Amino acid sequence: GQPVVVQVTRLGSGYKGPRVTARPTLPGRNVVLCPDGEGVYVSRKLMGRARKYVKDVGATVCPKGSALIMRTEAAGVNQDTLKLDIGCLAEDWDTIVEESERAIRHAELTLRPPPPRRLLQAASREQVLVRDLFGERVAKLTVDTEESYKTIVDDLLRTGASQEIINRVVLHQGAEPVFKALEVDKVIETMMGTERIFLGPELSGAHIVIQHTEALTAIDVNAGRTAMGAGEDGEEVALRVNIAAAELVARTLRLRDIGGLVMLDLIDMHTDDARKAVETAFEAIASRDRAQVVFVPISALGVMEVARERLQ
Repeated sequence: GQPVVVQVTRLGSGYKGPRVTARPTLPGRNVVLCPDGEGVYVSRKLMGRARKYVKDVGATVCPKGSALIMRTEAAGVNQDTLKLDIGCLAEDWDTIVEESERAIRHAELTLRPPPPRRLLQAASREQVLVRDLFGERVAKLTVDTEESYKTIVDDLLRTGASQEIINRVVLHQGAEPVFKALEVDKVIETMMGTERIFLGPELSGAHIVIQHTEALTAIDVNAGRTAMGAGEDGEEVALRVNIAAAELVARTLRLRDIGGLVMLDLIDMHTDDARKAVETAFEAIASRDRAQVVFVPISALGVMEVARERLQ
């Protein structure tokens, strides 16, 4: 058969094997290079002047015979920085082409079909972190080892990041572990340690229960022992609990990286205004998620259907 270059787009899980594509893409900090594409495409999160600026700049730096997807981080980035980012991705693609040609030549000499082989080393955990999460909205990135600190700074310099961005990377000092010093471990324990997550002390006993199945993730909202305040009826209690639950679910989906179909079973509400308030609360938190999150209005049965993009 004919050798084919493919890219693994999703790792296998459960009974599902990995997903591959014969049209590889190379993601960078500001752009995604599509070596066999054509044209300039812009992130759907960019609107108005920012979208036009990114589109125009992308058209001037797009390599011939390739396509560019301009990421959200490209807004406000100058042309020289974009060229540097694209140059790094082009070098990676050249490496892939050279390695594939070398494998084919070796197969021709040995008269054996080339075995599957890796053509390009995947980005390290630090590189993926910087590329996908370390943007303008991140005020500081604290790193606990000198090796990781050097890797991150070198990668930022390689992709043309400004000195102001680089200065946000801080090496943690002190004997206390960084997660404990920044109280991150408390958040992890609360959000990741159990399938039952309480909404907070102001809503006594109210919690959500998360259950995973092969087809979807089901989340149930329970009021628990939430006490009614003076003059507060059941509808008001349900609204307060549902709003808190919707905000918590939006954060939990992002922190746990839960993708696919999610069914959120809320406490019954009897007015459209109450349902709209819950949807607005969920959307406000979900809009911060770098993965695409869509949902349909809450049904008459009190169920919100959410679909979240599966990230690699």
